Amino acid sequence: MSRVQLKAADGTVVELDPANVVEIRQFDGKAQVEQVTSDPSVPRRITLAEKPWRVAMLLNAAIGKTRFGNSAGDHGR
Repeated sequence: MSRVQLKAADGTVVELDPANVVEIRQFDGKAQVEQVTSDPSVPRRITLAEKPWRVAMLLNAAIGKTRFGNSAGDHGR
């Protein structure tokens, strides 16, 4: 599974592991993600400089999901 690099609202670049992202919500027009982590130096909530739908699309692509929810290569059969 690929990690995804995105720009945070403060201009820094953050790297997200799609398997650790548990929620994407809209906060002041931007995406805010919540992730699970055992590393205390990694923030649990990160506000990104992207729209929530775009973040969801990129995270889904990183785990091999299509926009219809099927695994890549599995076309509902």
